[in-house]
Amino acid sequence: MMTQSLHRPTGRGVIYGAIGGFVGGLVMYAIMSGVMLAIGMGANCFAVIIALITGQPYSNGLIPLGVAVHLITSTVIGVIIGVIIGSANKLRITGFGRGIGFGVTTGLIAFAVIFLPIAMTVMPPKMMGPSESDEFTNAKWQLWDDVRWWQRR
Repeated sequence: MMTQSLHRPTGRGVIYGAIGGFVGGLVMYAIMSGVMLAIGMGANCFAVIIALITGQPYSNGLIPLGVAVHLITSTVIGVIIGVIIGSANKLRITGFGRGIGFGVTTGLIAFAVIFLPIAMTVMPPKMMGPSESDEFTNAKWQLWDDVRWWQRR
């Protein structure tokens, strides 16, 4: 008699997790770009802030760096969750609703565990007022000039 293992391979969980994390990162980037536009900042301001956190001086190359850091982070989070879900039979995704539920739950956990601590500790020095940081003042005015240039096109 042949026995069948109840343990599923985690390869599919890794692949689907990476895809889900990447797509989730794109959706979140689009939402944050909309928020930045709504508050009067440039659509790519979110990417610039992420890149400034990495310690880079302000330049035109910050937008791809910020987007890359954001998407790599979201993909890694997706892979981790994919491995966790793929290795536990009780967490198996059996339908669209359950998959969306796990995705939303993962997003909320990432928001609470990663985004909020970074927003409270690392981002404020990069977003100081003009009198407190010359580097930020120059970056802010350069970003504002870029935004105005795009609006005049």
